[in-house]
Amino acid sequence: MEIGEIFIRDVISHPQPSGMIYCRGFNKMGYNPYYLPYENNISLNQIDYNYDSSKTTILIDYTNILHNSNHIEELKYFKLQNPNSKIFLSAYLPYNNEKGKEVIEEWKAYQGLVDKIFNTVFSFPYAEELFNSVGLNYLNLPFSFDDAYSIPSEFINYDYDVSFIGSTIEGDRYLNIWYNPLSNNNNYKTFFSGFNSYPSTPFEQTYKIYNTSKINLNPHYSHQFGEDKGYGSIFDFNARTFALAGMGCFQLSNHPYYKEIFGNDIPIFNKNNFIDLINHYLKNDDERNKISSKMQQIILDKHTTECRIKTLLEL
Repeated sequence: MEIGEIFIRDVISHPQPSGMIYCRGFNKMGYNPYYLPYENNISLNQIDYNYDSSKTTILIDYTNILHNSNHIEELKYFKLQNPNSKIFLSAYLPYNNEKGKEVIEEWKAYQGLVDKIFNTVFSFPYAEELFNSVGLNYLNLPFSFDDAYSIPSEFINYDYDVSFIGSTIEGDRYLNIWYNPLSNNNNYKTFFSGFNSYPSTPFEQTYKIYNTSKINLNPHYSHQFGEDKGYGSIFDFNARTFALAGMGCFQLSNHPYYKEIFGNDIPIFNKNNFIDLINHYLKNDDERNKISSKMQQIILDKHTTECRIKTLLEL
């Protein structure tokens, strides 16, 4: 497939929309994609499609989740103007059987228009089954590493022993295991943000905190562990997993599937070993750096945005 023009449509609101990350990924691969901010109300009907039609035109569109009432008509127009094109659509299904079946009925209208539906989980058989049932190809396309905010290691000084930046709004994030032992504990210099009464951290500062923390905590929710909640199993990693590993920052997670991605020597915390792991890796810089380097190399080899683009386009 010879790629011609590339259009990416997403929002421009903070912190960093997936569309912008993919735009940077295409730039690194030598392409010059057009970014269509949703807030600017740019319709696909307004674009001048006067270019080489022998090459495949790409559209990666995130705006269906924003309930654009004209979305299907715009895609039909895009396909009419670009018969030699590929359309990839981001979609998120509710984590509920009955609700999912209701929503999937609305997706039937996209048959023949969309080449692939994707979302950011590692594995979600339930979603694949639903989309395939209405004739749509489904793809798991997990988060990836984007190095736009990386800090060269030679400029890093550690400010914190342990940090966590994130929310707890999606359910149980096991605060009793990691937060309770660390809160009000003067033995550790900690940084917490975004949950309980801790203020949020500006996005531009988040990556600095990552880089200046000896241990970055990355607790996941139980629904990301592959447990069957009545709609099949879901394996999912948050974006922080790829950001931390890609920058070479040490992280401790409670996600059991980490070992499948990063190897059996990657530490996983639980209620029985948490403080022991914290103390061990604070005292053993070389071991901490060795694990960080290993995780970083795996991310750079297999989980960059460019890797995800190649998977999406089957390059």
